[in-house]
Order: sequence, then C-alpha cells, then structure tokens
Amino acid sequence: MAESKRLKNILLLGTEFTMKSRIYDDQFMESGISLTRPDELEVASVHEIITKELINGRLNESSRSAVSDIVRKYVRAGVDGVILGCTELPMIVDISESEVPLLDSTIALADAAIDYAIS
Repeated sequence: MAESKRLKNILLLGTEFTMKSRIYDDQFMESGISLTRPDELEVASVHEIITKELINGRLNESSRSAVSDIVRKYVRAGVDGVILGCTELPMIVDISESEVPLLDSTIALADAAIDYAIS
C-alpha cells in the first residue's frame, strides 16, 4: 500500500505497544521506506486516547484535535504518510481532511486476507 503510493517516510500511530514495537520495521526497511514514531509524550497521549476513549466509544473533539496536531507536526517535519495502526483510529482521524495519505491497518489486513483467499 505504501509502496504503491510512493511514500518514503511514514508516521506510525497506534497503541503504545504498536508504536514501540518493531512490527512494521522490517517490511518498510526492505522497501526503502522510513518509519517515524511520535515522541514519548505523544505516544502516551495517543495511547491514552485509544484506551480511555475510543475503545469505549467516546469521541472527544479535544482528542481529535490532539491527534491532528501530532500528524501536522510530523507532516511539517517531512512525513508523507501516516499508518493508522489501530482499528479505532479511523474514528478520530478524518481521512478526507488529511494532507497526506492515511494507511488504515484494518483495510490493509482485510485486503491481504482477500488476496490470500483468492490465491
């Protein structure tokens, strides 16, 4: 998905476990794509938004703004795409308002499952 969009530097958002893990690193390194992670405070903030709000069905405008601010910060720093590495993140990140492509991990997983089933 990232390769087809010719992305070179992607921001990873998700739970703390996802953002601190190396789950995406090998595949992106093989493709020549850099993976950027938020700083420690931003990791904690996104994790809390996911675990305290989104998984409980709460969508706070201040949280939407906080995540958007994080994305904008990294876009200004050169990120050209964002991985929404948690199924709840599309609830708070508006794909139509993004300056860069947003890669929804749930859609990527579904696409991979379909490809596997077809082959």
